[in-house]
Amino acid sequence: MTTLTIPKDKVDLETLFHVDKELAVRYNNVLKHVFDLESDIDSFRIDKRGLSPEVGLYLQKKYPERFEYPDNYLNMRSANRFMIVVSPDQKSAPLIAKQTTYEDELYDSTYKNARHTIEDVTASEALVGEIENHISVFRTAYDLLRMRDIEISLDTLQGTVKSIQELKRLSDDLGKENNALDENYIFKIKNIVAKVGDIRNRAISNIFPIKREVHCFGVEFFKGVYCLRNFRNKDDIRGMFITNNQPDDHDLGKEIAHYDLRSENLLKDLHKYRFVKYNSDLIERRLEEIEDDVLLSKKIDLVEWSSQSQQSCGASKSHSTLTGR
Repeated sequence: MTTLTIPKDKVDLETLFHVDKELAVRYNNVLKHVFDLESDIDSFRIDKRGLSPEVGLYLQKKYPERFEYPDNYLNMRSANRFMIVVSPDQKSAPLIAKQTTYEDELYDSTYKNARHTIEDVTASEALVGEIENHISVFRTAYDLLRMRDIEISLDTLQGTVKSIQELKRLSDDLGKENNALDENYIFKIKNIVAKVGDIRNRAISNIFPIKREVHCFGVEFFKGVYCLRNFRNKDDIRGMFITNNQPDDHDLGKEIAHYDLRSENLLKDLHKYRFVKYNSDLIERRLEEIEDDVLLSKKIDLVEWSSQSQQSCGASKSHSTLTGR
């Protein structure tokens, strides 16, 4: 087996989840059967998604024609990304190589909502699943407008989760019609029991797929894209599509406004369509900073100016008192 290390200035490896021994065998088995990748690294670290900077570097060197970047080995084509879970403790690891603004929360909700299932299954098997966005390939930035629902389902290579759900269904329907006397029906139950054991001792819930609807999100693809949608907005514009140096040659419809990231009207319109809200305290603080920058550019002493301002304010107050204003 091979152990590979990477420079620590790239990723803080100590914050990631350590995988070795049987967990490493299960992980490498997923790589082989799902991604057709042979890895013999027996000690490495992974993030909450299951991505390992060490394994990525190893695979990039082993398969240079397949991976331009080491972070891509858990991807299939541009839009298909996968998650590998070998332990519930991996949830505490940070997310590395994040490509979207929604995925960190999606992984957190997966560990939270499927906690009992993950704890049960990873005691003996690894879990793997695709982050499904119903798009196979991102050909242009405008493909991102089709993203609305994101979901993830996890299962083992042997389909343990689906098998247990099927066994529960068969057990619930055993008393219906003539199922209890149907030899084929009973044979199915026995086969699944032989595979997954007594489901009364399993803590696997019918939790998948875990879904999330995304209205506003940003991605790193196509030099950076932001898709903002407000379906409750009563204005004519219900969405803003913000790209970075992308040609405006697509008809996005009357409800979607297209902006370049450098557009001088972007910030104003973000506020207009209620995608941003100004904090009055920050505005006042920023005005003070601008005032200081202007004074410094004029080579005016800020301390002396502040003192003069306070004296002027004091004089104004005294004048107002004397004049009755």
